[in-house]
Amino acid sequence: MRKLCLENCSDDEVELRGEIEAAIEDLKARVETDLTVRQAVDSCRRLDVSQGPVRSGVHLLNAHVGKGQEFDIAVTLGLEEGVIPDFHAESDVEIEEERRVLHVMLYRAKTGLVLTRAKALPTKYGPKACEPSRWLTNLRPHVTSTW
Repeated sequence: MRKLCLENCSDDEVELRGEIEAAIEDLKARVETDLTVRQAVDSCRRLDVSQGPVRSGVHLLNAHVGKGQEFDIAVTLGLEEGVIPDFHAESDVEIEEERRVLHVMLYRAKTGLVLTRAKALPTKYGPKACEPSRWLTNLRPHVTSTW
């Protein structure tokens, strides 16, 4: 199977080749833990095939990517008013959707969550002061430490 998969990749698809090798090694390790091949394959299945597998390391995702995945530590950037929620969101429905997206981002963290906000953002006219996101105030009672 390894040979068949790798033969169907061009030489310049280095990342894909690495993913195939990693997937085969993962499957092999699962079978070596007394799972049948069927059980090992079933344990690798994902709900959404458009998602990539979650491996150790740093993953940079936007708010809509990685749906349903969890990470040991999640870092959420941009908790400034106008960023989260986005300044384009004007109606109650749009604001509520922004809140739901933030909720999804926060719940990706298994053991640690880091939230950041800028006091000022650069513009072509110089730095512009930023207000914290309206939702940051609601999160503050749950924060265990700040810098």
